[in-house]
Amino acid sequence: ASSVEKTRDLLYDTASDTGSTVYDETEKAHDLLNEVEAMVQRCAEQIENRILSKLEATRPYVTVEELDELLVDWKSLARKHGISPEQVCSCHSGLRSELDGAVENREKLPRATMEESKTLLKYQEGCKQLTEDRKRVAEMLREKVTDLLPSLGMEAEFIVDVRRKMGIEFGLE
Repeated sequence: ASSVEKTRDLLYDTASDTGSTVYDETEKAHDLLNEVEAMVQRCAEQIENRILSKLEATRPYVTVEELDELLVDWKSLARKHGISPEQVCSCHSGLRSELDGAVENREKLPRATMEESKTLLKYQEGCKQLTEDRKRVAEMLREKVTDLLPSLGMEAEFIVDVRRKMGIEFGLE
């Protein structure tokens, strides 16, 4: 409104002659300035009375004491973790992404456990098959060596003993 008043004063100073065309034009400009001033006034009232009240109703209200308490908590959190208060937000973001990764991994754990169980069963089956094959080959070796001993002048039986190593459940005989 002060620029409107300055313009109005300037127009009055330049057009003091009531009979000139400048005076008529000044009057028209003055009327337009009055309209502009009225519109600006209505706009300000609209903003103050309707828009600001609605915006303030939707915005969370924080008292100075609550804000002070938040700042104290923020600073003590920074001290606790040995970082500057400016780094708390990025530290929080990093911890949040780590936590999200841990949650993801926790969701993957049951699948991994199931895969491990399936793989262990395959391993156990393979170990059993290997043990059976070793016993079969050991028996074939025993028979062939025992059959060859008389040709070497030995009357004996060759024995192959396949045993599992102590403390090992599957394979490694």
